[in-house]
Amino acid sequence: MDYSYFINSSDKFSAKKLPSPKSSCVKFKDVSDLDDLREDIRDYKPTTSDEYQELYENCFDSIYSYDVEVDTFEDAILANRQKFLGANTWIKKYWHDLLEIAEGFDTGDIEIDDDWQVTDDALAKVLLKAGVAEQKVDLEYDDWSNSLQGNKLAELKEIAKPLGIKLSQRKDALIHDLVTYEENTPGTLPLPTVIRALPQLEKTLLELQKSYINEFSTALDNFEYPRAFKAAVWSEISAEHVGLIQTLADEKLSEFDDLKEAENITEQESLEAELLIKDMGITFEVSMSPNTTYQEHSKSVDKIIDQRIGDGVIRKLNKSTVIIFDYKDSKGKVSNREFRLDKINETDDCTYLQGFCYMRNAARHFRLDRVQGQIIIKETGELINKNNIFELTGLKTPKTKAEPSKLDNQITKKIQPLNTPTTEQNNPIKGNSIVWKIAGWIFGLLFLLSSLGGILKGEWLTAIIVAMAGASIIPPINNALAKKLNEKGVIQSFTIAKSFGGWLALSIIASFFIEK
Repeated sequence: MDYSYFINSSDKFSAKKLPSPKSSCVKFKDVSDLDDLREDIRDYKPTTSDEYQELYENCFDSIYSYDVEVDTFEDAILANRQKFLGANTWIKKYWHDLLEIAEGFDTGDIEIDDDWQVTDDALAKVLLKAGVAEQKVDLEYDDWSNSLQGNKLAELKEIAKPLGIKLSQRKDALIHDLVTYEENTPGTLPLPTVIRALPQLEKTLLELQKSYINEFSTALDNFEYPRAFKAAVWSEISAEHVGLIQTLADEKLSEFDDLKEAENITEQESLEAELLIKDMGITFEVSMSPNTTYQEHSKSVDKIIDQRIGDGVIRKLNKSTVIIFDYKDSKGKVSNREFRLDKINETDDCTYLQGFCYMRNAARHFRLDRVQGQIIIKETGELINKNNIFELTGLKTPKTKAEPSKLDNQITKKIQPLNTPTTEQNNPIKGNSIVWKIAGWIFGLLFLLSSLGGILKGEWLTAIIVAMAGASIIPPINNALAKKLNEKGVIQSFTIAKSFGGWLALSIIASFFIEK
């Protein structure tokens, strides 16, 4: 596909729907949601066709990624674009009348009624001229009776009155008397037009249905549409029709069996194959050729996402986890996503969740900082904070090199998950100077002694607050508190200095109000 089609007037790539055919007897329309594509363009700002192709194919990587609208056979008949009907324009004019003769013609399943039937004179004239019907010459009782059934009782009485036929009788009896009178006195009643369809009518209509399919083939070949989009068009045509049109559309759709088979692979089979290929370290081309398997294509999509996100540390899950969350895109639009989380990629800029989005039915990545509120673990229904995603998904510990560089150490330290505390987190008071440690012991003991004075004076509340302050800044207790708060994810750094300052301020404020 020529991706220069997506370049706008500012010479930048944009999110754009695929074009509809212009000079064609039939129309189809791309009505796909472009929100994800727009977001990717804003995030990664592609400058070359290859870069844009990677973005586009990641968003539209299957038949079901596209939403299309197509002209039905009836639409094509009634529009008659580019003289689709040729010399058979009478089909459009007498469409609804024709459906009584060729039942199911509008849906593609034609059933011709070849019985003799009374027909409107204008329609009969057209059908006879087109050579698709014949007229009955020798009329019988039923022909006359059927022709009179369309008249109202008052109209029948007007016909019967000058003939001396009894008027005070029911419609069927009155019709019988009129037909009998005509048989005895030919030429009394207006001559009805009775015709029946010939096999040529069915042949004409079937040829028209074949032309409908051929017009779509031509329209799809006039632009370099993606294969998945073509398959989506034929799938929609097949779904809208039955009979010959459905059969012909399915034949066209069979050319895309490789795409359909990819969609039919179960999630578990896909995941197992994907993990196997990743373990083998096999690489594939980006394009999805007819001989490319779904697993190969899935691998290439992952590779594309990794390349577009840039250099970072990829954290693979031991087991993929389905999560549910609200996501705000770069335009501020919030959507609810059900997402199979396969891995997490941390770059210098932000953290990306990578996996499979069930809303888009395609591989996707989401920025963690754009996840709104809490994340739901689908299997258990558990709510977690998005910042605890590392701890609760059971990520593997990153492999370390034998001689890590300074940069490697910086990256490893940056992505350390909550369930793997750093050395500083394991020893929160490491980094406090010796002065603060001494101060912690001195002021801690002074606070405890002060609390005893409060007890003796009967100021129990003040005594309790001061005692808690003193205990919290004694170095061993401060260290234990820091570890506990860190494990709970409440606070990353709980030093003696912070503890001392906080409790001192609280003690002063509490004492002030108690005295008042």
